[in-house]
Amino acid sequence: AAAAATPVLAVAADIAADASVAVATDFELRNWSDTHAVCAAKCFQPSSQAELEAVVAACHARGQRVRPLGSGLSPNGIAFSAEGVLAMGQLDRVIGVDVEKMQVTVEAGARLVDVVRAIRPHGLTLANFASISEQQVGGVSQVSAHGTGARLPPMDMHVVALKLVTPALGTLHLTPADGLLFDLARAGLGLFGIVSEVTLQCVRAHRLAEHTFVATHDQVRANHLKWLREAHHLKYMVLPFTGKIVVVMSNIVNENNSATTIAAAAAAAEAAATGAAEAGAAEAAVEGTTVADSAAAPSSTATAT
Repeated sequence: AAAAATPVLAVAADIAADASVAVATDFELRNWSDTHAVCAAKCFQPSSQAELEAVVAACHARGQRVRPLGSGLSPNGIAFSAEGVLAMGQLDRVIGVDVEKMQVTVEAGARLVDVVRAIRPHGLTLANFASISEQQVGGVSQVSAHGTGARLPPMDMHVVALKLVTPALGTLHLTPADGLLFDLARAGLGLFGIVSEVTLQCVRAHRLAEHTFVATHDQVRANHLKWLREAHHLKYMVLPFTGKIVVVMSNIVNENNSATTIAAAAAAAEAAATGAAEAGAAEAAVEGTTVADSAAAPSSTATAT
C-alpha cells in the first residue's frame, strides 16, 4: 500500500550527464504486519525497465544506497533503509506465457494473484506459493519464500531465468547456464542488483482437496513426519495460548484420487492423531474438506497451488 501511494518517478532522459531524478522524499514505510517502519530519505518508483536502469545508474554514480522494495511483507523489514528504497510496484506486467515450456515471464513487481490469473486460461498454475496473494514475484523469489509441502521447493527454485540490473555491470540476463551466479542471484536478497524480470516454471493446473482439523502440540509433534509424507501440502496455524494448532492438509484430486478418497484418508489421519472415534472423525473430515481449483487466485486462508 505504501508503494502504491508514492508518485511515479520521472527520470531525466540524459542519464549520462547525471541529470536530476525526481523522487519522493522523507517517505514513511511500514511492513505488512506493522512490526517495522522507516522514514526513507528517498523513495524511487520506476514504471519501466529504462527508468529502473536510469535510477540504478544514477544512484551508483552518486554513491546513493537503495534497497529494492516489494510488498513489504517480510517480518524483519529487510527491504527498509533510511537512505533510500526502490519500490517495484509499477513494474508489474505479465510479459508472456510459453505454453509449450509451461513458463511465464513477468516483471518483478507483478503480484502473485495477477500472475495466476494470467496463466489460468492456458491451463497452468504455480507449483507453490504463499497464501498472501499481494506478494510480488521479485520479493518472494529473492527471499526464497516457502509455500507448503515437503516435496515442493521454495519460490526461487522455480525461477528459470531472470534479468538483473546491477550498479557496475549494467543489465544481466541470467539462466542456469550462468552457474553459481544464477543460483546466487535468484535468491540474492537484492545484494547483487535489482531483479527486474523473472521467468517462472509452471505446472499443469489441478484441483486440491483441503482438509482442516485441530490438533494439540503433542499430536503435531508425533505425526509431523507422517503428515509430511501423506500430504502434498501441509500447513500449521498456531492458536496462541490454547495449546491447539490448526492443521491444513491438501492433496491433488485426479482420476485415481477422488475428493471422497482424500476425505476418507484425511479422516483416518485425524482419527489416528487425535484418538477421536472413527465415526466422529469421519464426520469431521467431511465437514472440514473442501475442493479448490489450483489455478484460482490464492486467498489469505486457503492453500491454493
